[in-house]
Amino acid sequence: MDMARDVSRRRRASADSPTQSTPHARPSRRRAETRRRLLHAALATFADRGFYGASVEDICERAGFTRGAFYSNFASKEELFFALYAEQARRLVAALAASVPDVTPETAASFGPDAINAAVERFLAVRPDDRQWFLVNAEFTLHAVRHPETARALAAHRREVRAQIAQLLIQALADAGREPTIDADTMARAVLALHDSSTEYGFLEPGAAPDRELERQVVPVLLRAISRDVAGAGKPADPEQRSAE
Repeated sequence: MDMARDVSRRRRASADSPTQSTPHARPSRRRAETRRRLLHAALATFADRGFYGASVEDICERAGFTRGAFYSNFASKEELFFALYAEQARRLVAALAASVPDVTPETAASFGPDAINAAVERFLAVRPDDRQWFLVNAEFTLHAVRHPETARALAAHRREVRAQIAQLLIQALADAGREPTIDADTMARAVLALHDSSTEYGFLEPGAAPDRELERQVVPVLLRAISRDVAGAGKPADPEQRSAE
């Protein structure tokens, strides 16, 4: 909020004094670029040396900045990690959102029982798959488990991400004429657990199975198992659901 007010103030000053617009704009751009480079350097340094092994000096050296530049943007390595987490979460949610199309009355007829499979395939085609982030996130999770205050902060960040993912999963089910039979947060937890397990499996045993086969086979089955056909939805009933009944 402080940065937003600062930017707004600079824009008003620029409007009042056109000749000052470029000098006023430069600090904000420089700060954003400094932050971007620190985040990029931190991801690589954490992945190479571990969250504990990487020092602020290591991150600054890789980014080409001094400690002063680091502490003008982040109070600690933990705060920097949570900035990385927010960035990665945006990528994951964006990939999932891209896999769930907006359904209108005009396009609804083209969706149905196969919509879940199609959404999973679209997600797998665009999903983030970052080995560096996997290493950093896995180690920081262990760090959080050892430190209750950090664990609470990480849990809060994860709840925010799950809430967004839960809404997208509800939409994907609605496209298939279904609705969840369990609470949305539990549904999101289950799908994310499969996603994380599939990612770990792929890094530990590359080539042991087709890429993301665990998600491809299990996520659609899971979503059908924890949802039901919506009566009167005007869409064909799920063949698997009919056979189960």
